Amino acid sequence: MFLYDKLQDRFISKLEAMIERSLNENISRLEKDIKDIKDIGKDNRKTLEQNILSLQKDIERRLQTRCQKSDEDLEAVKAETLTAVSKLLPRKGLQHLDYHLTTHCNLNCKGCSVFSPIAKEWFAAPEEFKKEIEALRKALDGASPVNIHLLGGEPLLHPQIESFAFIARDVFPEARIDFTTNGLLVRQMPETFWETLRQTQVAIKYTRYPIGLDYDDLIRYIQDKGVEVFSAGGEIAFFRRIPMNPKGTFNMFHSYIQCPYKDCAQLRNGKLFRCPASAFHGILNENLESSGSVYKGRFKLSRRDYVDLYNENITRETVYDFLSNAIPFCSYCDTARMNPRVPWSQSEKNLTEWVDF
Repeated sequence: MFLYDKLQDRFISKLEAMIERSLNENISRLEKDIKDIKDIGKDNRKTLEQNILSLQKDIERRLQTRCQKSDEDLEAVKAETLTAVSKLLPRKGLQHLDYHLTTHCNLNCKGCSVFSPIAKEWFAAPEEFKKEIEALRKALDGASPVNIHLLGGEPLLHPQIESFAFIARDVFPEARIDFTTNGLLVRQMPETFWETLRQTQVAIKYTRYPIGLDYDDLIRYIQDKGVEVFSAGGEIAFFRRIPMNPKGTFNMFHSYIQCPYKDCAQLRNGKLFRCPASAFHGILNENLESSGSVYKGRFKLSRRDYVDLYNENITRETVYDFLSNAIPFCSYCDTARMNPRVPWSQSEKNLTEWVDF
């Protein structure tokens, strides 16, 4: 087990830094290790995966025996550590795909990950959506994303929302598809909307916000319509803030290994992006421009920050390799200073909710 023997001691020696949520501490020594992992993986993916799984098990064992933590803290540390390790594994498929029907929203959460509170009103065009996901299916050689989330902004604001359900189901009949909503407009949707969801087997995924909405009653309402409904998780008491800096001076590897957006592919304008920030950076730039900031237009994309699905040379391997690696845009995100416990509130539409100047 060459890889395991080589990496075990150096990787495990970093666990105490991970326990303190400080992957950044001395992480530069891990860069060569991770390069070794990827190089070996090119020759023998099966060996790579077996050894990484062994490494994960060893980390779990050592955490159990060496860490004097409460059970709750220990589970959080294990999850954080294993997420970091799992980012080293080459992708075998596309688990998660987001497509945004709108950029604007009717709730406007402070620190929204797609910058909806400061976005102009915009609606996706169904005909463009069809071209984009057909291009994605071609690039994936017929393979399907496991989950397709049609969201926003707030997707229920879109006047042609039903078209997107039909198109998505037609192109990807195998996928689990949902409209991800805050729930505010659910009771205002016409009967044709519910008939479309029943016909296409598209679900409603709701995010539970502390806004006084009776979500349990909403669930019953949707179920009575004969439509699948499920939650994105518990009530959103906190939002996550990842400080962004338009100077782009952060080490992209450091940012990537600590980033919570492991499987969060975004399809936008015929391009596949790794994360919401890279896909919607233009909203930040527009607001930097209008604010007169000296950094106007400084969040920039390189050709390595996306996959152009209209490029005839794109293959499934191209897509999976792209989703398995850091990108230059990571250098704008200070994930080492990420705050996962910003109390939920509505946005004041100030750039400092996202950007550190």
